[in-house]
Amino acid sequence: MVTPRLSRRLPRTAALPALRVPPALSALRTHPARPARHVLPARHVLPARHVLPARHVLPARHVLPARHVLPARHVLPARAALSGRSGAVLGCWLLVALLAAVCPAAAQDTVQEAVKRLEQGWRDGVTPERMVALEQLARFDSPQAVDGLLAVVQRGEVAMFPAVRRILGSFARPESIKRTLKAGLAHRDPVVRTQVLLALGECRPAGCDWAALCRDALDDPLPMVRAAAVGVLGRARAGGVMDRIVALASDPSERVRGEVAAAVTRLAGTRAMPVLQGLSRDPRWRVRLAAARALADLRTPDAALAIIDALELETGRLREDDVALLQRLTGRGLGIDPGGWRKIIRTATPELFAQGDAVALASLQPGKYIIGDHRYYTLATSSQRFVLLTDLSGSMETPVNLVDGQQAEPRLLITQRELTRLVNSLTPKVAFDLLAFRDGAEPWRKTLVIADEHNRSAALAEIAAYRAAGSTNIHDALQLVFDMAEAAMDSDAPRPEDLDTVFLLSDGVPTVGAVRDSKLLLQYIAERNHALQLRIHCLSLTSEQDSRDFLKAVAAATGGNYTDLVTPD
Repeated sequence: MVTPRLSRRLPRTAALPALRVPPALSALRTHPARPARHVLPARHVLPARHVLPARHVLPARHVLPARHVLPARHVLPARAALSGRSGAVLGCWLLVALLAAVCPAAAQDTVQEAVKRLEQGWRDGVTPERMVALEQLARFDSPQAVDGLLAVVQRGEVAMFPAVRRILGSFARPESIKRTLKAGLAHRDPVVRTQVLLALGECRPAGCDWAALCRDALDDPLPMVRAAAVGVLGRARAGGVMDRIVALASDPSERVRGEVAAAVTRLAGTRAMPVLQGLSRDPRWRVRLAAARALADLRTPDAALAIIDALELETGRLREDDVALLQRLTGRGLGIDPGGWRKIIRTATPELFAQGDAVALASLQPGKYIIGDHRYYTLATSSQRFVLLTDLSGSMETPVNLVDGQQAEPRLLITQRELTRLVNSLTPKVAFDLLAFRDGAEPWRKTLVIADEHNRSAALAEIAAYRAAGSTNIHDALQLVFDMAEAAMDSDAPRPEDLDTVFLLSDGVPTVGAVRDSKLLLQYIAERNHALQLRIHCLSLTSEQDSRDFLKAVAAATGGNYTDLVTPD
């Protein structure tokens, strides 16, 4: 510690010393040539325990050259000098800040190291450790950090997309924003362009005209990007885009038309009714679902009657969705009864729709009918296009007691028996597929097949051949289902694999796969299913609470139902 008197005599252009007590200080007390006023009193000399050992001293290459030393006007005056331990702590912090300020190469290396940590092990999937490395990039508002984030998107690490958008949108330095726009919006990969648009829409940075960029993206040649631009502008209630978004109601892409419904409702309110009524007659079920939800958001008798008209025409899963929307609006539970719903709506007071979901659901009456033509264990569905996902990990051989009190049997045997009953009950109006997973995922047909006699017989033989072994790879199973649905959604014409419902039966949490952490897998499901709108019903064959909680969360995130098949411990 330098005393105030001595600090005034330090040369103005001297380099900062290494982090140890300079030999000169220890010599001041005994050097005969020193005047007495330069000799430190004993109380100011550092005791031996405070002297840094040699291994802690910075090597010579880390000592700042003379040009990086603060000029005299930046040196603290004598009366501002601190003494004691607080002075030493402040000195360390000042040295760290000084190194960051005068050594930009050090900061550059830190960004590069953060990107390197993020890229390490990416082939092993998305892990909590890599998520920590991703979050560390938020500290560096720089073009290098932008490149690292865009690389995550380009690799298709979907579970990381929400964090990537949040960090990209938080960058405020002009060079970072410029890099995001130049490298992101001009990228050849439509997924990268889409995620950059979503980041701009979610964070709306002040350093760029994000609304104008989204308006330009309405003309992008790829539907994914156009759909993202429509969604961003609608959520922001941007001005001057209503006519262009209404025109996209006739876009050839199902993705774009599906986003138009919510956007025009936010932009025009009840004036959007003609557009929504047209979309409610769209040939694609996802567009009709988006139109029904937008109509429910209007909260008017005319909009409710339009939902009832759609309910009368629907034959599959959308009957469930229409009934759920009417229940949310009215607090009544009439099931699939268009006449009863019309009577309620036509006699309803204006206050009924103004009360909101909370009041309506609080008074919800039990439904007259159970919605569902097909039943898997205790879960029913009106869907006519579904996939049955079955866990075949080694633990499926373990005997369990079902909630109905039957004698303990192996999980696999119980599942095979119920799958056999379900497949035998299907009619040719239904299209289905089987998909088993253990260390990997094993689809049966890779597309939906009509439940005729031939396909039912083949499916029963496949189920009888099921054997339990290996681990639990839920990610790969869901990825195959999402890929199948996405291919159908992006096709020019309706395709056989355009499923709308999934049944997921498992006895545990994920243990292998590209995403093994339960929370990260839920993020993956939410990201992939945002546009696909698949309903995932979950069936649990375990008494372990972690597994039950995970499957409950999957069902809740996708609008599905959940059931416990095993008695709790």
